[in-house]
Amino acid sequence: MATYLKERRHTDRRGNVRVYYYAQVPVPKKTRTAVGRRCLVEYIGRQRPSSSELREVVSRLEGRIRAAAAAAPIDENIAGVEAFGPTPEQVAEAREVLKAAGLDVVDANMAERVTLTRLRRERDAVAVDAQALRVSRALERWRAAADGVRAGTMYQYDRDVTAFVEWSKDTAVSSVDEDLAARFWSHLKATPTRNKTTIAPATIKRKVGSLSRLWTWMAARKVHQGPNPWAALLRDAPGEAKGGRTVKGLRAFKSDEIKKYVRAIGDTTSKYARAGADIVTLMWHTGVRPGDLSELTADRVMWDEEERVVWLTLLGDGEDGGKTAANARVLPVVSPEAMAILSRRVDGAGADGKLFGEVPLVKNDYRYFRVQKVINPVLHDALPGEPLDTYSARRSFSAACEDAGLDPVQWSRMMGHTAPTLAAAVYNRGHRGRRLLLEGMRRVHAELGEIGA
Repeated sequence: MATYLKERRHTDRRGNVRVYYYAQVPVPKKTRTAVGRRCLVEYIGRQRPSSSELREVVSRLEGRIRAAAAAAPIDENIAGVEAFGPTPEQVAEAREVLKAAGLDVVDANMAERVTLTRLRRERDAVAVDAQALRVSRALERWRAAADGVRAGTMYQYDRDVTAFVEWSKDTAVSSVDEDLAARFWSHLKATPTRNKTTIAPATIKRKVGSLSRLWTWMAARKVHQGPNPWAALLRDAPGEAKGGRTVKGLRAFKSDEIKKYVRAIGDTTSKYARAGADIVTLMWHTGVRPGDLSELTADRVMWDEEERVVWLTLLGDGEDGGKTAANARVLPVVSPEAMAILSRRVDGAGADGKLFGEVPLVKNDYRYFRVQKVINPVLHDALPGEPLDTYSARRSFSAACEDAGLDPVQWSRMMGHTAPTLAAAVYNRGHRGRRLLLEGMRRVHAELGEIGA
């Protein structure tokens, strides 16, 4: 059991050595296709775990391997049973089979033999079953085996594939060819959006790309061995201009426009209006993505009374809302109205510490998706016909960074974009790096000013 326990040592800037413990369970070679990785890892903490605690973590990881193998094609399922034994569901099924045969006592070896026999019989019928596999069933299997895929990403895949399932009346996977794929592409082009415009070509490619990823997954897991009808469609898709707005055509807010927008949000009767107005105001003063703001917790808001500044700690990819690894950063807030919002939000945070805890989570665990349903229509009503969206507040911050003469590396990292030289230029220089950030943010604030809505 001790071979599963791993440790990692980290030395901080003061020279203190910290030890972090985690469990690592290797995935048997025969089941790696089903699981999608060579080993599963679970962080334990800085305290060395006891044998019982380690055993509990290892059992949990082995259970995830068994579950992934059980949802995988028959060959991987058999390999999972041979490596770790049957899942509890498979044991219960074996018990029912043996009980029907007059045997009331079922041990682990007998349950494994019954399960393997059943799976090997099913394997003989795989070729026949594959012909009748529906797209919805393939999506279910993909969802069950999608370990390591972010919840928000899987939620988008689910929506895109479900749209095709509804349009095609859940056709069989083997019936989807390039002709049907092309007709679905034409259907998407002709489908109006809620704003009565056409779907952007990039959005259509994303939707079709989700279907292409499902077919790629089925081929890798040997669920379906036919050609991918979506790959050629994506490769040969012509560049088309959208009839309505495009991201490239959108611009930053002007000072009077952001004030009008924030006031209009506050005038709505929605119970999320206050949260929406606060998020837009913080976007204007910090340039932080709205999804990151909606997931802020009180422990990541630090006050410096001497400098009269608030420091926000933003997380990276896979860490409670972070979009990319470059998103991880520490950012100063110098605007009085932004600091007032943060102070009010920290004081009103609940037991979980969430600053926007009054906004419930949705399917992909992102609070901002609930808020944007309120604030996006307000923008279209308050500033009709203007090439603006909520992210125009980030564009305003970006423009202010440029007008303030910030170094491009510092500017890109303040926005949470990739900048390979920033670690050496700004962030890894301790106090001097924080000083540069603070001075830069004060210059940006001088360009932006207060909203005062």
